[in-house]
Amino acid sequence: MVKIANDPQASEYLPISTRCGCFASQRGFSAAPRHLHAFCFQNWPNAKIFSAQFNTAHFREGSRPNLRLMSACFERILSMSIRVRAKNATTCIEEVNEYVYLGRLLNHNNELEPELHRRRRAAWAAFNNIKNTTDALSCPRIRAQLFDSIVLPALTYGSEVWTFTQALSERVRVTHAALERRLVGISLSEQRQRNLHREDIRAQSEVRDPLLVIKKKKLGWAGHIMRRNDGRWTRLVQEWYPIGEKRPVGRPRMRWCDSLQKEISLFDGENLETHWSTIAKDRDHIR
Repeated sequence: MVKIANDPQASEYLPISTRCGCFASQRGFSAAPRHLHAFCFQNWPNAKIFSAQFNTAHFREGSRPNLRLMSACFERILSMSIRVRAKNATTCIEEVNEYVYLGRLLNHNNELEPELHRRRRAAWAAFNNIKNTTDALSCPRIRAQLFDSIVLPALTYGSEVWTFTQALSERVRVTHAALERRLVGISLSEQRQRNLHREDIRAQSEVRDPLLVIKKKKLGWAGHIMRRNDGRWTRLVQEWYPIGEKRPVGRPRMRWCDSLQKEISLFDGENLETHWSTIAKDRDHIR
């Protein structure tokens, strides 16, 4: 994966051969520089071919990539490296297994678990910063508002694009439950001794349900995508189906749209009544 930041005002196109990536057309295609965010390669030779084409940049004069934001992500660290020539200087792209982009940890396998670990640590760090204040507050409503405005955003940052499985959603719920207990001053052993359920702790804390917050954020982002008609890739990839490709053997990994289908779409028994994209386009329904 090579992450490239280009001039958003560039109007010319960079022709990319399908040998450099996994694309359907054998003749290649043209992509606007403002749309180039990441390139995925099946192997190292394909990446080298792309590097050679990139060095003969078809960008207009003055449109140069920001090399500080470029990185390469492969399944393993290779002894070779990609070298890109720009402004009469050759720069070696850093080879990494993962990197943080816009506050989110990205990796080659698109695994969400490492990012959830970062979100959990961020939530506990945010809570520890306000612990003395919450302990001094006697009003549960004000204490809950402070918690929801500082700790909850740290836990759910970037959740609009999370592909939630049942196990991952349970980890978020468990982390939030532990924060709730600390907020009301009840330990896990004390909760078990007093036979308190989650609903009892929630009644004392008065904080918001993190899973409902994540669901609303995902629905809002889905509506933002599906209402756009300017040909952006965020919508195109949701409506794109590969032609002439077969699915590998085994159960496919859950995709972002699959999680929306499960969480948001309306069913009448086993029959799909309203697709998630239709619901997302309705602003009144989201609110």
